[in-house]
Amino acid sequence: MIIKNQVALLLCTTLLLGACSKNDDVVITYPDPSVPENGPGNNNNNNGNENNTDPYAYLSEYKPLKECLDRTAHPTFKVSAALDVADFNSKGQLYNLAKENFDEVVAGNAMKMASCVWDNGGMNFTRVQDFVKSTEEAGISIYGHTLLWHSQQPVNWLGSLISGKVQSTGSGEMKVIYNYDFSDDSQMINGWGDNSSRSIADGALVLKNTAEGNSWSSQAAIDGDLIPQDTKMTLKIKAKASQDYSFSIGFQNPSPDEGYPSCGNFPALSLTTEYQEFEVSTVISGPKATRFLVNFGDIVGSVYIDQMTLSAESIEKIPLTKQETVDTLVWAMKSWMNGMMNATQGKVKAWDLINEAVSGGGNVNGYYELQNAKQQNSGSWDVGGSNFFWQDYLGAENYGVIAERVAREAYAAVEGTDPNDLKLFINDYNLESTWDNNKKLESLIYWIGVWEKGGAQIDGIGTQMHINYYRNKNDQENQKKAITRMFELMAKTGKLCRVSELDMGVADTQQESFSGKKYTTSQMNFELEKEMADYYQWIIEEYFRVIPVEQQYGICQWTITDSPANSGWRANEPVGLFYLNSYDRKPAYGGWAEGLSK
Repeated sequence: MIIKNQVALLLCTTLLLGACSKNDDVVITYPDPSVPENGPGNNNNNNGNENNTDPYAYLSEYKPLKECLDRTAHPTFKVSAALDVADFNSKGQLYNLAKENFDEVVAGNAMKMASCVWDNGGMNFTRVQDFVKSTEEAGISIYGHTLLWHSQQPVNWLGSLISGKVQSTGSGEMKVIYNYDFSDDSQMINGWGDNSSRSIADGALVLKNTAEGNSWSSQAAIDGDLIPQDTKMTLKIKAKASQDYSFSIGFQNPSPDEGYPSCGNFPALSLTTEYQEFEVSTVISGPKATRFLVNFGDIVGSVYIDQMTLSAESIEKIPLTKQETVDTLVWAMKSWMNGMMNATQGKVKAWDLINEAVSGGGNVNGYYELQNAKQQNSGSWDVGGSNFFWQDYLGAENYGVIAERVAREAYAAVEGTDPNDLKLFINDYNLESTWDNNKKLESLIYWIGVWEKGGAQIDGIGTQMHINYYRNKNDQENQKKAITRMFELMAKTGKLCRVSELDMGVADTQQESFSGKKYTTSQMNFELEKEMADYYQWIIEEYFRVIPVEQQYGICQWTITDSPANSGWRANEPVGLFYLNSYDRKPAYGGWAEGLSK
């Protein structure tokens, strides 16, 4: 997820989870006061105590966070955290810490579309399925993030779908480029990948991989003559695998200086343990397609190819009509959501349906417009990433309506689900903005109203709060007033209300925070950390005060530990509840615990 203000654009990459607890073999330890690192016991953090008593010792008295919550007063509230799925699935310390401290977890990137859908439209939900299994074993739930977003999209695949209809020039001539029956070693296809091998055995090309990675971690390739752009390519292949496997083949510009761009991919082949014959086509989409590329790095096992023929035909493209474009994208949306809902088996019952839908500018009936490609192309600070703007093609008024319908149909199609269980949220950032008097939130509420008039049912609103504590009292009070008004506006909708991505840094003034002048972790001391803790406590208590009990969904801590200096997300900032390396509790943990107990 991303936070953006009037000046800066920050990209979220790696998420870490850490915590200290009393159970599950996790022991709270505090370094000796002589240790010259930021954290409990640091000489710089003793706050002038004459007896050199550790001011952080009180933190060991708190229960795990989810045990601090008054469940009688807040029966539906969830104590949540975002984390890295690969680390969690490894069942190490992160797994134990999450299990003890949180009711619900959120995948940082693993459940976003580009993480599961390849540029040829193939899908891999293995990591997501493992995540579901791991959370079930831990006894905690998953909040789904996110079904639709303009960023982190498989842009090559989506773009190719709507690039036009392929029509033959009428020549009808097919030119055979490669024809292999793998009868001898002269037809060997070479490649690379540390955990892979390529060989010919029993009249078949055998592609073997011994450790799971990305699909491109192990490859076989033929570097040949240039295939002109817009050429229709047809692949006839007879293949099987040692297990059911979605097999990826395509074309590439092999230039490292240009980043090895894709130049067209065939539809994924669904291999089984028995040989099958396939015939698939694609169109060369790049100007320098010289490499025919086979990917097999995401299987632990072998792929067997008995026969492979590649042919080319001259074609032309005809632009799609507007309705054809809409129909095509709705088909792609259904494919993606059906795949994800099946992978999660209906066990993820709450989702960000649309993430970061609203821009910070434009004018639609006095409200901000939706994010769009025009803003991106003008260099607006509001957008960035591997962008594909669904709303530009589906229409702003229809976007949420179509998305909601497809999501509910996909969930309901999973055996054993109750459609009434599914809760769909619209999640956005800068809803607590002081500079426009919460206008972005008002705009989000406006667009939800537009979609609901079109027949959609939106269950909740999520607010990203990647905020700062301001040492300037006037700036801090203004920010608190904007947060209160945000909660009031959210509550007034009658919808479920969720703080979806809470973390906090420190700056002297709001303007300095906009300019990137914020406190680093090494500049912190106990006094500053305690002020942050008080602010966390106030936010949670204010949420409980303003949001009616029946609308309280929960709060998610987005950054669990302080951010590393080399991170792409709030680098070197004291944004976590736990110290980066030791995982000791910070005063911010105490602020959370106090707030939850009210």
